Amino acid sequence: MAHSSQLFLVLSLCSVSALEAEGTSSCSNVGSGNSTVQKASEVDASEVEALVQMKVTHQSKAKLTPECCQAHRPYNNQQVDSCGCNSKHFPAGTRFMLEGKWVTVETSWNVACTMKNCEGGCATVNFKPAQAHWWSQGSAIKFEGDTCPAGSRGPPSVTPQCCKAHRPYNNQQVDACGCNSEHFPAGTRLMLEGKWITVETSWNVACSMSNCQGGCATVNFYPAQTHWWSQGSPIKFQGDSCPAGSAGPPTISCTHTFTYLGKGRCVDATGQYGSDGSWAPCNPKCANVEACKEECDADDDCGSISFLRGFCYFFKNTREYVRADNHISGGHCYVKTKICDES
Repeated sequence: MAHSSQLFLVLSLCSVSALEAEGTSSCSNVGSGNSTVQKASEVDASEVEALVQMKVTHQSKAKLTPECCQAHRPYNNQQVDSCGCNSKHFPAGTRFMLEGKWVTVETSWNVACTMKNCEGGCATVNFKPAQAHWWSQGSAIKFEGDTCPAGSRGPPSVTPQCCKAHRPYNNQQVDACGCNSEHFPAGTRLMLEGKWITVETSWNVACSMSNCQGGCATVNFYPAQTHWWSQGSPIKFQGDSCPAGSAGPPTISCTHTFTYLGKGRCVDATGQYGSDGSWAPCNPKCANVEACKEECDADDDCGSISFLRGFCYFFKNTREYVRADNHISGGHCYVKTKICDES
């Protein structure tokens, strides 16, 4: 029995081994009189595991495009309608990924588009293997390779933050702060904390968060999935600009403070200092340390300063400066900290 089980494992992995050997069959003798399959006692478990890992490695080598088009709602276990790709993009034998699963095209033909933003055309695609519905309307369709097929819609554009999400409490519902129900018509795609979801229904609600200019709404979405966002997570839309009347991108005001770290050069946790800095524009001398700070404050690349009797040196912000090294050259180290308020 052990021999049969391990022989089956070797046979099942044989095709992968052949692929790794550039198409030559490493199992051509399996089952023949000249079989090279080891006896059960000779097949080491580590060798079987190595074959399994080789299979996984080989399968993971396929490159994957970004989203090239979207899927319509499912209605058939081996057929899907696309939005943004036409039948030319689905020749027989083409592999594509639909909501995380690879399927292969059997046939395809062009159809009229019934979804929004389907530049690139629409098609009905028969695929294999047939399997129960696992995707939803708006699910991403991706292909093998680096870029989407020419003429397909390609990756959707995304707005900046238009409003914020309330804390999660439901696997297919979110409350929005800064957008009302008019901004969430049925079928609208929105990005919540990096994931695309599609609006099913929405209605206005009283706002329970602060700074919700634009109104608030409860939004039912699909596909349902466990909570992945948190209170304040940005809500973005497909397109170039936020819906009219929404809160829009938050206003951010930033100020800089300077913290004194001690005498010497400004150094990071390993004791290294930046050698790619520069002298302040008020070179050769700044009137005082406050003038030195002002110059650093106006320079986006300046992360800290060393000031000595009017001489002001900028250290670039490519390092995280945590202390002064008390170097004999003297000087006083100040590190710049950026503090931003979002409203």
